[in-house]
Amino acid sequence: MSSETHQITEHLTEDNRGEYQILSGNDVQAYMKFSRLEKIIILHHTEVKPFLRGKGAGKALLNYAVKDARTRNLKIVPLCPYSRKTMEGDPKYADILQDA
Repeated sequence: MSSETHQITEHLTEDNRGEYQILSGNDVQAYMKFSRLEKIIILHHTEVKPFLRGKGAGKALLNYAVKDARTRNLKIVPLCPYSRKTMEGDPKYADILQDA
């Protein structure tokens, strides 16, 4: 995994929907789509451009989502396969995962 740091921004498309994004200039290089509801954040989809794959971009987006959820005292429902696989296999996310 690369030690690169990824600058992440939040872009809302509606009041409760948006993307966490990694930008280069004005170009989105990676994103994680989410919905923020009353007590949960739903992670829908993660997309990383090929040149960033394997360099920690997806993990950086997930860590940003987890920090956002913890700050807002919300749980996460990871519908995105990447997020689900990463979170369900790691005990450090147990406190933030929404019970099924």
